[in-house]
Amino acid sequence: MFFHPEFCKDLIDKIGLWFCDDELVGIATYDHSLGEAFFATKLGFEELEKNILEYTLATFSDKNSLGIAVNDDDNNTIELLLSYGFITNSQTENILELTLDNLNLDFITPKDIELKNLNIKMTYINIMRYCGKDLTTKDLFLLMNLL
Repeated sequence: MFFHPEFCKDLIDKIGLWFCDDELVGIATYDHSLGEAFFATKLGFEELEKNILEYTLATFSDKNSLGIAVNDDDNNTIELLLSYGFITNSQTENILELTLDNLNLDFITPKDIELKNLNIKMTYINIMRYCGKDLTTKDLFLLMNLL
């Protein structure tokens, strides 16, 4: 997600990221606010799903419940959720996807603006280092959205 006006930015540091070496292999996040969540693992790392689900339950439940978005064809995740007492409902959501591979990102630079470095990731990391700060989960999430 690049941007959503209803996205609660106060919870960004709660997003869970699982890595194998330097590779992101799992994520647990909220949809817009507490009470709605999503989690996923990269193919080959399905053994993390139970751990990620438990993190999701502990972190993103609100005082009433937790709804987790699942693809209807993802039988493995559906079975896992059912084993934790989740029930299915008829709620649906349209998901739109835009791949950036063939997207034209050309733009006209405004007058008197000069671009010197478009490596957003390294610029952000260098700013954090200059400020003497370590990268946090929130920083990693922001970097993922910038790339």
